[in-house]
Amino acid sequence: MNLYELQNPGKKANSKMLQKMIDDKIRELNEKLIDESQFHSQLSSLYGAMYNSEACKKHAGLMPGWSEAQEKTTALISVARVLVF
Repeated sequence: MNLYELQNPGKKANSKMLQKMIDDKIRELNEKLIDESQFHSQLSSLYGAMYNSEACKKHAGLMPGWSEAQEKTTALISVARVLVF
């Protein structure tokens, strides 16, 4: 993947859709449908897509030590994308 493929020139993220997805993840965590690791991984990714760097880094940093590699990778890629832009 090239750097230009990660960029979203001239287009803003669909904030309403992404905020609904964040609300759904919070509900899923409260209903115990997902665990803490999945929650932080997915929120880091969603906040990264919204270009909210502080929330993206926060949730990546809250990943539990017992998280699986795939979930950690998703969070770290989100942070890397934020840092690139």
